[in-house]
Amino acid sequence: MKWVREKADFIYDNDGNIEGAVGLTQDITQRKEIEAQIIASEEKFRTLYDESPLPYHSLDAEGRFIEVNPAWLKLLGYDEDEVIGKNYGDFLHPDWQPVFAEKFPVFKESGRVHDVHFKIRHKDGHYIDISLGGCISSHPDGTFKNTNCVFVDISDRIQAEADRKQMEAQTIRASQLATLGELSAGVAHEINNPISGVINYAQMILNKADQGTREEDLSNRIINEGERIANIVSKLLSFSRKEEGEHQPHDIRSIIDIPLSLLSKKLEQDGITVNVSIANDVPVLHCNAQQMEQVLLNLINNAQYALNKKYPSPSPEKIIEINVDTLMEKGKPYISLAVKDYGEGIPADVLPEIFGAFYTTKEAGVGTGLGLSIIESIVKIHDGQIKVESEEGEYTNIIIAFPVYG
Repeated sequence: MKWVREKADFIYDNDGNIEGAVGLTQDITQRKEIEAQIIASEEKFRTLYDESPLPYHSLDAEGRFIEVNPAWLKLLGYDEDEVIGKNYGDFLHPDWQPVFAEKFPVFKESGRVHDVHFKIRHKDGHYIDISLGGCISSHPDGTFKNTNCVFVDISDRIQAEADRKQMEAQTIRASQLATLGELSAGVAHEINNPISGVINYAQMILNKADQGTREEDLSNRIINEGERIANIVSKLLSFSRKEEGEHQPHDIRSIIDIPLSLLSKKLEQDGITVNVSIANDVPVLHCNAQQMEQVLLNLINNAQYALNKKYPSPSPEKIIEINVDTLMEKGKPYISLAVKDYGEGIPADVLPEIFGAFYTTKEAGVGTGLGLSIIESIVKIHDGQIKVESEEGEYTNIIIAFPVYG
């Protein structure tokens, strides 16, 4: 089939009558085919533009939006009239706006970008990490016309990388803590031998001292202080010893006693009173004793910190309460262990974050952010449950429930 264009002109005589006609026929098949190809190409581009799963946008020379496709609007939650004509930088996280201001002129000059990381704002306010690539279009004279860019959401990739780094840091920290435990055990052994000698020599002096003399008084003091050191060393050895993972029946009183003994001097110096209440009918706790001691040590440390923050000086309100009782949950018996302090409390917006690894509200160098994360892990290992009750400025009560076996 051929496409033709015809044009005709009439020939008139002197009286204005038509004498004939002159016609021109032009073959325009090629032009029609080109026009059809252009229309098909435009339809194809429009389909790609509308149906593309990748978000696309075009910016003018000032960085203002000219076009955005449906995928762009869907991912970021905006309507088209909320975007067109606005500056791209206004949609970026404040930390990334200088990056755009620096890179956009370079992009216009070079003509291409690849795998550029930005953090762009969703309509609801949260930010999405994206990786952007694109090229520019130019006017016939070679001057800049607009950008053509697509991007992908890399939020999951960024989060996975952050989780990997956090896990590496946690592994390193766990290794450091394990090494510290081994060193503590070694130091405790080294202290244990000479302190036994000190106590024995003091006892020898006491045996020869006359009653009521200064020698008797000093010998008794040396023996008492030496035995106190020996007791601390014994508790430290017990705490730092390596245990297998099996759970054995333990008296909850003995588990509470070890961390309290280790912390007693510091608690006394800070003017903190610890009240322990254990119900008479509490059954034995099937657990890994060392892990339970770790739980108590971390909880008491946190309570001590909260009280000292609220009351830097001595105060009768500096009290830690440790309460142990039994309770029924869905028809099953549990041992309830609660550690409550009347310190600065935890803000409501922080509560959901406190069990995250390395999350801490303490000053740099004071806390690792691992304490509550470790506690939660240990509680889960023991099939237990943990709940936090807190009111900012008033108190914090951490309640742990362990199932009763047997």
